[in-house]
Amino acid sequence: MSNMLEKQHLNNTFLAKGKVIHTSGGPVMSLVGFIHPIALGLFSQIDDILTSDQNRFLAEKIIIDVDKKVGFYPKSSNDVFYGHIFNVNNKLENWYNPGTYATSFQCLVRYYDIVVGKYVYKIFSPLELEMYHENE
Repeated sequence: MSNMLEKQHLNNTFLAKGKVIHTSGGPVMSLVGFIHPIALGLFSQIDDILTSDQNRFLAEKIIIDVDKKVGFYPKSSNDVFYGHIFNVNNKLENWYNPGTYATSFQCLVRYYDIVVGKYVYKIFSPLELEMYHENE
């Protein structure tokens, strides 16, 4: 299997639906969303459920262009993608700049941890994850 970014997906558009596994093994995880690098600080502490700010700045769809980089769609139904988040006095306000690109992203996943007996969230680089297909 190849890592997540080596697979062609609908013209390099990836949806936060489906399953992934870590390249070193481990549990099958749900891909919850994509985190813009500016919003990564919001995810430094994640409890059992995501906060409203975490949900607000978690993209459900991205487009990857080799030359331009990463465009974020806040919701999978959005037609307009954004490269940046509006930042006023170190407070994230909203998605903005339609048609621009960001340089990177992180993946938020969720899985059931049998040791602690609950669902947990983790953040990984896309290079650490592989798309999971049950028949592989």
